[in-house]
This record gives sequence, C-alpha cells and structure tokens, in this order.
Amino acid sequence: MSGLFLCCKNKYALAQENLRKHILSTNLHPNKTIYACDFCKGKPFGTNFAKELRAHLLEVHAKIFSTPNDANNYVLGIFSTNSDANTSTPN
Repeated sequence: MSGLFLCCKNKYALAQENLRKHILSTNLHPNKTIYACDFCKGKPFGTNFAKELRAHLLEVHAKIFSTPNDANNYVLGIFSTNSDANTSTPN
C-alpha cells in the first residue's frame, strides 16, 4: 500500500490527494482540518496544509522539533499506513 494514507477516523486507505478531498468535501468530518497539532494545549492549531503545520512545529514547539527535518518527518508520518512510520517525536 505504498503511497497510501490512512483516514484516522474511518480507517480508509486513500492516496494523499484523495484523503484531502475526503476530509474537505464529505460530511463525515465537519469542521475538521487535515493537520492538527497534537502538542498544543488549550486552543489547538489546525490547518489544511502540511507546510503550515511544519512551520508551526518549528516556531511554537522548537524544543521538541529543533530542525526542519524533525518537523518534516513527523508531518510525513501522520497519515502513513506503514506501522513503522515516524509519528513519534524526535529523540
């Protein structure tokens, strides 16, 4: 299932662009953004763009994501169907 991403609510495996359309165009995920910050306390940060989440992680959570590569690896692992994907915080 290379190149497929998992809808965390429905467990559908979709190509990335189809996942984007699924979340934004269906009524299954009202008011849901594609990317949400799991590290924010209080008001959560959400966006529909990976680059905005990467920038947010580097600016607001710099102690956790000290390099662009750390943030990029985390964002790339969010919807991965591979159980070995890097969805954890950097060491």
